Amino acid sequence: MPTPKEILGHISGGRVLDVAIGSGGFIHFLLDGLKDYIEIIGVDNNEEWLAAMCSRT
Repeated sequence: MPTPKEILGHISGGRVLDVAIGSGGFIHFLLDGLKDYIEIIGVDNNEEWLAAMCSRT
C-alpha cells in the first residue's frame, strides 16, 4: 500500500479544509503526506469528537 508521502508528496496544500473530521485520521494523513501547507482546518459538529480533538492540543 502506498504511503501518504507517495500519494500526496508532490502537492502543496496551501490552506486545506477537512469537513466532518471525526477522529482526525485524514488530517494526520495530510500532515504526513503533503509536500507543504499553510494551514489545515478541521470542522465537525459531533461534540464528542470535538472535545477529544481539543484535548489533544
